[in-house]
Amino acid sequence: MADKSIARGEIHLSELIRALKELPWRNADQLNAIAASLGFGIPPDQPEEQTPAIYDRSRYPSRPEAPSTKRHQPKFSAPTAAEPPVELPKRMIPSQLNKLGRQAPAAPEEPDWLDDDFRILNTEEAPTLYRQPLFGDNTSRGIFTAALATQRQGQEVDVDALIDRIVRGQRIDRLAYLPTATLELGCQLLLDYSDTMIPYWEDLNGLIEQVSVLLGSANVEIFNFSSNPSQARRWATDNAWQDWAPQGCPVLGATDFGIQGQNQAATGEEWKKFIRSCCDAKVPLLLLIPWPRKHWPSDLGAYPELIHWSPHTTAGMIRQKLGLGHQVGS
Repeated sequence: MADKSIARGEIHLSELIRALKELPWRNADQLNAIAASLGFGIPPDQPEEQTPAIYDRSRYPSRPEAPSTKRHQPKFSAPTAAEPPVELPKRMIPSQLNKLGRQAPAAPEEPDWLDDDFRILNTEEAPTLYRQPLFGDNTSRGIFTAALATQRQGQEVDVDALIDRIVRGQRIDRLAYLPTATLELGCQLLLDYSDTMIPYWEDLNGLIEQVSVLLGSANVEIFNFSSNPSQARRWATDNAWQDWAPQGCPVLGATDFGIQGQNQAATGEEWKKFIRSCCDAKVPLLLLIPWPRKHWPSDLGAYPELIHWSPHTTAGMIRQKLGLGHQVGS
């Protein structure tokens, strides 16, 4: 009776329990499977959800999944019926294509919300800001005149020397003349384009213009180097590199000695070699340093003239230190 009721689908809960007891199931898994096939029972266990995590997946490989122990049960189904082919027309429909001219795209309409607050900002290039040079345009001429001037015999008689010789009863073979300052010898300009001088590269370029305007381009030899002044060279007019060598004129260098904020930094051997070369050639050597005085090297001796490359330096300071001019060759 119970079997016939189950077949008709008309069964009460008490009859279902009695019918299940009569079936030869052996454990709880078989009982749950029978109940699930009849629409009752507990659904199979669901896998636990992993805790969501946010991380860079490109840096950490995903954890390999454990192989499944359940055997795959293939499912068989009847193949789907093929779609019937599309029936083509029996005759061809004539058509004619007309060539259209190129048309300019229509300007898009601005939305209602677009106003001055949302418009693109002006992208015109901003004017270049003025860069204040380390030696101002109003003072550079006087500074370099005082620094690069050399002495030569002037046309004014040295009256004091003449009277002194007369008083001493010395014979006067020729008149002595007072020396005068001149820029006719020009100068050699050595510029340090090392990495530590990158903040001052524009000032180095401006220095070329300031000195060339004062002395004339023909009287200025410009040499470039990186940290080692003895390796300075320039591109000469004969399309070849020319190494630096003293030529009997003042040498003006611009460098930071690689100080980088160190106090009383020691000078490298390459600088000492360069200074000896200038001293042996008896040429004036002046070095422009952009760092404050407390950072300057203390082992250079009295020969090179160190000048603070700063807007606070004046021509009067240099004139007081150097006097009328350098005595080249003495």
